[in-house]
Amino acid sequence: LAKEERLAPGGAIVCLAEVGGLEALYCCDSWEWLHDHEDLAHLLDEEALMPLLQIPAVKRELRHPRFRSPSLAQALAPFPMLFDDLLLAWLSPVRPPLALNRLHDGSLVAYDSGEGTASMSGTM
Repeated sequence: LAKEERLAPGGAIVCLAEVGGLEALYCCDSWEWLHDHEDLAHLLDEEALMPLLQIPAVKRELRHPRFRSPSLAQALAPFPMLFDDLLLAWLSPVRPPLALNRLHDGSLVAYDSGEGTASMSGTM
């Protein structure tokens, strides 16, 4: 969807919301059409679109740094749990992935290269 069509009044998403059909988006595979903090502000401002914020995949998408903006502080203030969740996601340092190694006895060792620590798990 083009930027001006995504969440515009009379656009597909708003029309779907007005007839109570947002549950059709639960099976949406990609939320990349939500582009930036302006789209998030629009979701928070438009009451008909607020049910989108209950979709777990939307919440995961909103954690992406492209939505991060100080201008959202006032818009997110009425939603303290969402605000806290997004702040944590936006401001937490990125953790490197764990490297897994299998030992000769079949057990796994997970090595966190960021902290230089290793932990053992059971056999698999």
